[in-house]
Amino acid sequence: MDVIAQKIFAEQRIAYALTDDQYAITSVHGNPDILWDGGRTRTAVGQPLLDLVPELTGSEACVHSVLAGETDALRFESLNRTDADGKDLYVTLVVQRWEDEQTGALGLLFVVQDITEHGKVQQELMQRHNELRLLQGRLERQNQELATTNAELRLMNEIRSSFISVAAHELRTPLTSIYGFLELLQDSGADNLTPEQQENLGWIESSTQRLLVTLSELLDAARIDADRLELVLRPTPIRGIVDKALREFEPWLLARDQRLVVEVAEDLPQALCDSARMEQVVGHLLSNASKFTPEEGVLVLSVQPTASGEFLRLAVTDQGNGIEQKEEDHLFERFYRSEQVRKNGTAGAGLGLYITRSLVELHGGEIWYESKPGQGSTFYVTVPAATPAPDLTKALHRSPNQDTRPAH
Repeated sequence: MDVIAQKIFAEQRIAYALTDDQYAITSVHGNPDILWDGGRTRTAVGQPLLDLVPELTGSEACVHSVLAGETDALRFESLNRTDADGKDLYVTLVVQRWEDEQTGALGLLFVVQDITEHGKVQQELMQRHNELRLLQGRLERQNQELATTNAELRLMNEIRSSFISVAAHELRTPLTSIYGFLELLQDSGADNLTPEQQENLGWIESSTQRLLVTLSELLDAARIDADRLELVLRPTPIRGIVDKALREFEPWLLARDQRLVVEVAEDLPQALCDSARMEQVVGHLLSNASKFTPEEGVLVLSVQPTASGEFLRLAVTDQGNGIEQKEEDHLFERFYRSEQVRKNGTAGAGLGLYITRSLVELHGGEIWYESKPGQGSTFYVTVPAATPAPDLTKALHRSPNQDTRPAH
């Protein structure tokens, strides 16, 4: 083997051996440590190839076929071996037929190439592939478990919503009758009742009203959860909505000696809303603000257009103790009652802000608040303005991906 061939073989980490037609080694070329498993460097010349290469055990018929010219070559890819130091090696083995051009003698050409670096990469890739396959199987099982859990949760939610809806309906009917007979008793028998009896009837009336309000909130929450709450949107003067909500809320303010300041901007466009539901939103915000404002305190309700003019912004400010930061993520959850509410013993099922947020978002608006501990809170709500016909046509061509949130 000439010098150039030796350099090429050394660079590519290739070695080979030649045998006679009886498979006995006749010569070895290149680094013999590559040729034999375990880095055996003993003299190989004269030894049977099949004894020196354990990978050929069981493939004797294939070796005979190669020597007979019936098969082009016998190849083993990425075999794992160890060198003289016990380190792992990866090699490729090739057995081919060869013929001496001068004598015509036949034999085998046994070529080995050290591909350890490539083999390690392949092994690493295979290991990563197996790990990914295991992860994929685990993810599929988890997805199946999640799908099962979601189905169970949906069923539980449907059962809960159905139960709340049926219970609220069944309870509201007798409560309405009780409230009607209570009013009849107060009107017809007022002269015959003692002051104590009249006071007791007043307590019964307020408790009945509170139960009716709670039942209405439960029904609304059940409809929202079941996606069955529908809105009828019409252009409506926002001032009329505010005035009607204030008339219904006035007795509450009088009972707590609270004062409400109303600031409604002039020449406001009409709101595109369900008037009954927007009155409910205003009522919830006022009720919430009044609960946290001390007696003889002041509430402020203001309405003005947003910077874009596409929405109207309604704000309600109280004089409460503010909202703690730890409550921010839970404030609009259903049945959530803040720590302050629990301490004060304030009545309510914890559905007011949940229903309010849902109604506002169903209108296409947003709700948020600003608060500092000890300085009160302001809740903001936006509702779409009823856009004139030319602008409405323009809105119909708005890109689906365009941000339509109101500018605060």
